[in-house]
Parts: sequence; structure tokens; C-alpha cells
Amino acid sequence: MIGNFPEVSLNAPADRVFLLLYSPAQNRFFAILRADDGTWGLPGGKVNLQNGETALQAVVRETEEEIGYTPENVLPLHDFMVGEQRCVVFLSRVSNFTPLLNSECLDYKWADIPNWPNPAHPQMTRFLREAYDNIQKALDETESRPGRKMGHVTILKD
Repeated sequence: MIGNFPEVSLNAPADRVFLLLYSPAQNRFFAILRADDGTWGLPGGKVNLQNGETALQAVVRETEEEIGYTPENVLPLHDFMVGEQRCVVFLSRVSNFTPLLNSECLDYKWADIPNWPNPAHPQMTRFLREAYDNIQKALDETESRPGRKMGHVTILKD
């Protein structure tokens, strides 16, 4: 468990996943302008459940596909239900990188949470409302926590 918010299991089943990328150098978060609806959100998408994909594998795959970046330090931050679908938002710190946007993304920008670009995706608005206080707690608490490598993904130890 990170901070005082509910524990989100790294291996719990999920239908959709998203990645909140944080740049300490910019003190900002990575936002994408979605091509399907013209709203600002996070890299992410559907978990390929029929092929046995985990939420962690899906968030890495979706991030690579959408913005051309492979996250190395990933931890589950928040989960919520949208109808019957369980959505999990992961958090990762990132150093400088140049995004390679695919056709699902029209643009990107680095933003701070209180000034997330508009129009925000409805689920992004919900996530920010529900998890706002926990985002900084997670960043503070994970800044110096050691991790163990699992392929190209680091899973933080409790």
C-alpha cells in the first residue's frame, strides 16, 4: 500500500489501463489529446484479457504503442469502475523523452494537475477528482523506494 489510499494490486484483473507519467524535471504530467473524441487524457487502453495479458503488461504495451515510450518504473495508483469495467491508473516517473505519437493521439503537452488541459476526458476528470490528494503522496513516498527489475518494468517493493 502506498500512502493512505486503498491498495491497488499490480496483478489484479483490469479491463482498461492508463499511465500517469510524471516528469520531475518539469514538475508536470504528460497529457495526450485523444483523436477519437478530442479530449485530453492519458496513454492507455484495453487489456487483452483473451490472451492472458496482465494490467501491467497492457499499460506498458499501450504506452509504447501510443507515445513510443517504454515505462521502466510503474506502480498502480488508483482504480475505479466504469459500468462493468475495472480501470486501473498506473504512475511512472520519466526523464526526458521525445514522444512518437500514433494515430490515436493528435497532440501532447506537459501539464500540472490543477490546470489539466480542457476539454478533459470525462474519466480523466473523475480520476483527478478522486485521486488528486494521493498523487503527490505517491510521488513523495516512492521517490526513494528501491525497486526490483522485472524485465523492462520495475515493480516497487512494499
